[in-house]
Amino acid sequence: MRDGSSGAAFATAVGARLGQVEVISTQYVDAELLARLAAIRAALMASVGEYDLVSWVGRTAEDHLAEVVRVNAAMSDAPRDAGVEPHTRDAASIRRSEDIALAQGVSLYSVAARHRGTGGFAALTQMTTDRKTPQWALQQMTGVLPGDRGRRLGTVIKIVMLELLTEHEPAVRRILTGNDSSNAHMRTINDQLGYQASDTYRSWDLDVAAARRQLL
Repeated sequence: MRDGSSGAAFATAVGARLGQVEVISTQYVDAELLARLAAIRAALMASVGEYDLVSWVGRTAEDHLAEVVRVNAAMSDAPRDAGVEPHTRDAASIRRSEDIALAQGVSLYSVAARHRGTGGFAALTQMTTDRKTPQWALQQMTGVLPGDRGRRLGTVIKIVMLELLTEHEPAVRRILTGNDSSNAHMRTINDQLGYQASDTYRSWDLDVAAARRQLL
């Protein structure tokens, strides 16, 4: 629930326990931002010398699908509420979600860093846009495999994503993303890319039976 909302006030009043805290941030896209990030990308390219950057629009190609599944599996160490199992995605669920999104007028964008030695994806970021709101884009997942972290891959693929997005969607002016407040690494990347915190949402854990007794 959003901070300051009536729902959050109710959760506090009935003794719900605070869970995950998600910070919503907005990136405002303009020519100045694109020029600044292009300079950052150029400075970082030496650090990604072992990797090729791969991008695509729309459905994931068959020869990329297994690697997309593998990077999604690496997200299992992302912060989550206690007792919540990590969400795993197989090839069928990825295909299904892509097809549903495309049928609803959503465009899909993906950028990956592929290790030259192994041919496997080391990092992946994905965004979507909706034809009904052409000035907005939504950041989906960004993941870097544990063994490939520390090489600034997350920063580079997100900059390349912005270049890909603005090439195909020149009307986009704002990009929304959400990150767990404890995910300091990704929030640092977003700060560098010019995202500005705009909202905070919190999950709450409530013993419904106990709350009902209290209200009665």
